[in-house]
Amino acid sequence: MSNLTAYIRDCWEAARQARLSVTEQMQRSLDQRDGRYTADKLQSIRKMKGSDLYMLVTKSKCRDAEAWLKDILIQPGLRPWDLTPCNSGRDEQDQERPGVPKNQDAIFEAVDGMRDCINDQFIEGGWYRAFEELLYDMVTFKAGFIKGPILRKERT
Repeated sequence: MSNLTAYIRDCWEAARQARLSVTEQMQRSLDQRDGRYTADKLQSIRKMKGSDLYMLVTKSKCRDAEAWLKDILIQPGLRPWDLTPCNSGRDEQDQERPGVPKNQDAIFEAVDGMRDCINDQFIEGGWYRAFEELLYDMVTFKAGFIKGPILRKERT
C-alpha cells in the first residue's frame, strides 16, 4: 500500500470517528425531544422496576423555544432579514462608474427594488418554510443549516 493510500485511509477513518460522536449526540437530542429513553437507560429503569414513563419536559421546552424564536424572527408583515445601502460617503471611483446611482434617493430606490426581488426569490424558493424548519433543528440539535438552491436539469 502506498503512502498516499495509507494517508487517505487514515484521514477517512479520523473523519468517520469524528462524525460518530456528532451523530450519536444528534440521536440523543432527538430521542430526548421525542420522549424516548436510550436502550441502556430503559434497561436500567426496568431492572430497578421503575416507571418508564417519559415526562416530555424537553419537548415542551423545545416547543416554547421555537415559539419564542418565531415571535422574534418571523413577525407578520416583517422579514427576518433586510438590506441597507452601504455608507453614503462613496468614493470618487464609485461615482464615475456607470450604473452606480449618483444621489441618495436613487440609491434607496435601488435597494428597495433589490429587496423586493430577493423576497420574491425567497418566496418562490421556499426559503421561509426552510427557515421555520431551521428553527426546529436549531432548538433540537443545537445547529441548523439551510442548503440551496439546488439546480436540476429536467429532460424535455
